[in-house]
Amino acid sequence: MRDLERGSYRTSSGDDLWVTEPVGLGHKVAVRDIARGRAVKRYGMSIGSAVADIPRGAWIHTHNLASDYLATFAHRGGER
Repeated sequence: MRDLERGSYRTSSGDDLWVTEPVGLGHKVAVRDIARGRAVKRYGMSIGSAVADIPRGAWIHTHNLASDYLATFAHRGGER
């Protein structure tokens, strides 16, 4: 867990990944190309949808990701 500079890194699956721009600690990097409108998944769970094509190695954040989060209280009719 650390900030990443532009450059080559090894992924957890052992693949080489060229990171195309600096990525801050806790942010996400695309390990494969993601087409606009497709789900962005982290550990198999959707964290949102791509609002633009995201190339492999790019930083994923609010400039290219829209949250699909729907608060669970909305399903219960509102806040308690």
